[in-house]
Amino acid sequence: MIVSALSDHFASICPIERFDPRHLPDDWTAEDTALLQAVDDATATPIHIAYRLAPEWAEGIHAVIDDLETLTAGRPRVATELVEHTFTRLD
Repeated sequence: MIVSALSDHFASICPIERFDPRHLPDDWTAEDTALLQAVDDATATPIHIAYRLAPEWAEGIHAVIDDLETLTAGRPRVATELVEHTFTRLD
């Protein structure tokens, strides 16, 4: 899949240790944790997304991507971990 290829490419450019979302690093803030939850909420999908719901689902993904972009400026390591987590969830 495209997401898998992007994830592999991203990992080769910027390798990071995988993190367990149940045991977050100590330096994560409440905002980082809230963004992780937003990623999980936005990427939670049933096996099939009904056509009529696709625009709403895509809007949620776009909102999370915008938040990740904002986070990149101030906390690039956390943003990188969340991007990797997003790729994994979308794959």
